[in-house]
Amino acid sequence: MASMFILTVSPILFAFFSPLAVAVFIIAMAITHTFLDNIPSIYLGAPEPGAALAVLPGHKMLLQGEGYEAVKLMTVGSFFGLLLSAVLIIPSIPLVKAIFPYLQQFMGWILLAVVLAIIFHEQKKIVALALFLLSGTLGVIAFNLPQIDTPLFPMLSGLFGLSTLFLSLNDKVNIPPQKIADKLSLEKKKVFTAIGLSTFCGSLVSLFPGVGAAEASVLGNELTGRRIGDKGFLMLVGGVNTVNMVVSFLTFYALDKPRNGAIVVVKELIKEITFNNLWIFLAVAVVAGCVAMVLTLYLSKKFSHYITKVNYQKLCVGIILLVGLMVLLLSGIYGFILMAVSTAVGLLPPLAGVKRSINMGSLLLPVILMFLL
Repeated sequence: MASMFILTVSPILFAFFSPLAVAVFIIAMAITHTFLDNIPSIYLGAPEPGAALAVLPGHKMLLQGEGYEAVKLMTVGSFFGLLLSAVLIIPSIPLVKAIFPYLQQFMGWILLAVVLAIIFHEQKKIVALALFLLSGTLGVIAFNLPQIDTPLFPMLSGLFGLSTLFLSLNDKVNIPPQKIADKLSLEKKKVFTAIGLSTFCGSLVSLFPGVGAAEASVLGNELTGRRIGDKGFLMLVGGVNTVNMVVSFLTFYALDKPRNGAIVVVKELIKEITFNNLWIFLAVAVVAGCVAMVLTLYLSKKFSHYITKVNYQKLCVGIILLVGLMVLLLSGIYGFILMAVSTAVGLLPPLAGVKRSINMGSLLLPVILMFLL
């Protein structure tokens, strides 16, 4: 949204700055956003689509007094995912140009295999299949509603954010004092696995339209057999979200295909990306990531301190009302109805004894159908 505003006022900005300078500002802002979004994802249960799955283990850690560590795990994943992907982008250019046409033929089958693995890991496999198809049908309908331009916000807010908050309200939970951990309580092997997979899966899905960071997180978790645990998964989600943004520079340069809103705006500003531009964008991303990491951890400490002073039930109600109002303003009455239905669907997995990640069917099924049909 901020990128679109900058595009709208770009004729005024061009009187003072070059198009490349404005594009650099958008990239720095987009990279910073992938870090700072870790805070509302954990403390408020209000994530961007790419970090939606972080709400589930993140909320659990928050209720255990480990909210700061949850944010730190995601932030460390974001930072090292950023560094690793930035290093690999230049040597990956000829590889991407060569294999992209072949990968495109198999992406649907890869995602179908991921779905089967998710269902296979559930004890209640029939229930999991039914809930996957239910959320998938919701996704198919949502993406084909002409009345809603951006269905992801209301749909994912309901499936993962509001449903979690309603369950917390029902359980009458209280936020315990938060610990400020200097070191991460995660084995080095899991750290390396999470960062490596976030780079691989985030890069892979960035090549394709309609597939984003959320699908990459599910794919990465299934590739490990879910052995990295909740903390490793948070690091994976944080890494994927940032890697997805960085690799969009590569798809813009090598394939002339911008894969997210910020890069679409950049393309409108500079029309094409040169090799020198690519180097500039990568350097800006790394510098912005360094600043964003420090800023995110600093703000997270502040949130950890103040979150315990707030009545959590009132905070949940406030967030629910705020999200509802934002959906109503941004997506209209149809978006609000979609959010309400999505919240109801989001409540079903925990009530049925199935992992809430099964609701990723809302994104996976439409993408699978897009590739296979």
